Amino acid sequence: MKAFLAALTLGALALLVVASAASSAKPSVQHYMIGFGHSPNAADAAMVKSHGGTVRQSFASIGVLAVDLPSNQVNDVKQSAGVSYIEADPVRKPLSLSSDLQTSEYQATATNGLYGLVTTHSVEAQAAGFKGTGIKACVADTGLDTRHPDIEPNLVNTHDVFKDTTGPHAADVFDLGVETTETHATHVSGIMLGAVNGVGIHGVAPEARLYEARVLGTQPDGVTVEGETSQVMAGVQWLADQGCKVINMSLGGGDRSQSEEALYNAVRKDGTLIVTLGDRNQRQYIPNTKAQIGKLVRINRDGSIPEDNPFVGKAGYRPEVFSMGHRDQLGLTIHPTTGAVLTAEHGPNGGDEVNVILPGRNYGWPKWSYGRSYEGPRWSETPLAPGIEQPLMLWIPSIAPTGLMIYTGDRFPSWKGNLFVGSARRGEVPRTGGLERVVITDKMEELRRETLLTELHQRIRDVRQGPDGLIYVVTDEDDGALLRLEPQSGLEPGASK
Repeated sequence: MKAFLAALTLGALALLVVASAASSAKPSVQHYMIGFGHSPNAADAAMVKSHGGTVRQSFASIGVLAVDLPSNQVNDVKQSAGVSYIEADPVRKPLSLSSDLQTSEYQATATNGLYGLVTTHSVEAQAAGFKGTGIKACVADTGLDTRHPDIEPNLVNTHDVFKDTTGPHAADVFDLGVETTETHATHVSGIMLGAVNGVGIHGVAPEARLYEARVLGTQPDGVTVEGETSQVMAGVQWLADQGCKVINMSLGGGDRSQSEEALYNAVRKDGTLIVTLGDRNQRQYIPNTKAQIGKLVRINRDGSIPEDNPFVGKAGYRPEVFSMGHRDQLGLTIHPTTGAVLTAEHGPNGGDEVNVILPGRNYGWPKWSYGRSYEGPRWSETPLAPGIEQPLMLWIPSIAPTGLMIYTGDRFPSWKGNLFVGSARRGEVPRTGGLERVVITDKMEELRRETLLTELHQRIRDVRQGPDGLIYVVTDEDDGALLRLEPQSGLEPGASK
């Protein structure tokens, strides 16, 4: 019995020792991204260090630090001064199209589709004179065979985010010893601009100039090829700094993070100024492509003309014109996710619209409209014609649309992604203004509408999202006001007072 009790006691002690060891095990260190309400500074880096973390990347333009942090410190960091959010730094991997290709297309030949000859009709495009001359082709992917005869003639520069090195061969797979695992970027770049040199095949735009960022690397197991989202972001930022307008990323690995979305939105902002110019009751000048009346124009901040405006170099057109056929556009916003330009445009008597503005397109006014004249007859026999853009949204009767906003905050979670449109009055009836809330899909397809604030009998002039995530509305009256919409406690998420 004594021996049994001694053994039991020793067993209990052993369990205590195991339990104590388990409880003292260090928490795992994970990759995170921390968003701040300001550009990260030395104090923020010190805060991360005080919680046992290290900073891997800093994205000053969007207020984000990519960090390694013990998982048990996440909640404490969330409560730190200036921190807006903390999220995982997910892994990205190269995407493959091999499952969608026929077996005959797996190996590159002069006639198959692997490098774009068949699937993108590059032979026909090049025969028509489209060869990519003067275009920057930009790729964020694996390492690259920089000395490949189809790649090297068009290569300008590369950047390796893993080693933070830059140069024509910084991302070379042979120099890095990863030529057997990192083949994806070479295939992608070959599709885009494989040179016409009498060797092998050529790409879709063989005269384009290539910039490549290595954002996916071979892992220690020697087989896996991947990279954290923050590394992809660093590569995209480097490419944007080279002047890239379009960046190819054939990557997979889950939903886009909040930090990633913010960076891509910042990259898309090209610094140009978009101005809406109404018809000024001089409709006869709107079809005149040398006049600014009834146009949307796009200029640089110094007043010069962007080189990629649709009518640059086209005889008979003003180069600043971006789109035409407009009446009066009193609302203008940039979609926070896609970068699309949205405008709210007045019809004559009915036929108010929200439009997606596309370069060089005609939106119909004054020849085509869904509205009526103020005397009653329809403005046009048909509202559309070939070559005329269809409105994204339409109001009959009129709402006299004003400011536009797509809500992205967290204070009204069920309203996230909704489009808000100010309204001065409905159907020409005074003091009937309000705020239109339109539920749309990620593809900007309308699902349903709700009209808010009509009980105020005010002309809504503009609507904006504040830095606090609340919604601010300004009215246009002798007794006008600046209104703030806040969540109503005790109601469903997204309800307001």
